[in-house]
Amino acid sequence: MTDRRVIGIDRKIRLTWLDAAAGMVGNGATPSAIRKQLDKALATEVSGEGSRGARGKTLTVLLHIWVLVPPRLRAFRDQGVALLQQASTKDHICLHWGMALATYPFFRDLATNIGRLLELQGTVTLSQLTRRMAETWGERTTLVRAVQRGARTMVEWGVLAESKERGIYTMTLRKAVPSSEIAAWMLESLLRSDQLETSSFRQLLQSPAIFPFCIGVHPASIRNHPRLEHGRQGLDDDVLIIRSDR
Repeated sequence: MTDRRVIGIDRKIRLTWLDAAAGMVGNGATPSAIRKQLDKALATEVSGEGSRGARGKTLTVLLHIWVLVPPRLRAFRDQGVALLQQASTKDHICLHWGMALATYPFFRDLATNIGRLLELQGTVTLSQLTRRMAETWGERTTLVRAVQRGARTMVEWGVLAESKERGIYTMTLRKAVPSSEIAAWMLESLLRSDQLETSSFRQLLQSPAIFPFCIGVHPASIRNHPRLEHGRQGLDDDVLIIRSDR
């Protein structure tokens, strides 16, 4: 069945812009104040006036990822902001990736398809990626541009590299997630992205949606997590469960 939801994330996004948005959330700024500050910061980098211009659309993406999140994601977002403030700059991508997965189904599907293609053949071509995305998001004029900009964003973030041949990408070295706390948060982002209440721990660790990262975390580390529970399914399958009150 074709998914006709709005793609939403069709801009090339820089990590520094996401850092700025999340940082202002952490400082307690209001959404309107954050939008004004981001608009001012992006004025020299992104052209186009008004909400329908390029800068306005970029602001919408930034606000959607870190600022104007739905109620079900607020506690998750707040912990992400706290982790971001504690993490080194080089590790911020882990938190931005998790928030993008949780807030944009298109980004989740794009990352999943890229991860699968890399696992299958070691490279990703834009034509293959566009065809796969069209299977679930439909043939639409905006899809090609969104896929291209999504791939360019991942190159900008350092998780994909362009080959000598145009439109073909390879993966860079996988990044180790720096702490068990961030690792658990990223696994939660996968549950949140699919709006699942529970999933196999093994399946989450092997999800192609987190292809740029190497997550080494033991189920026991979930014991004191504020929103997740560790359970068992069968004899040897660990599962993660989102607490019903969270």
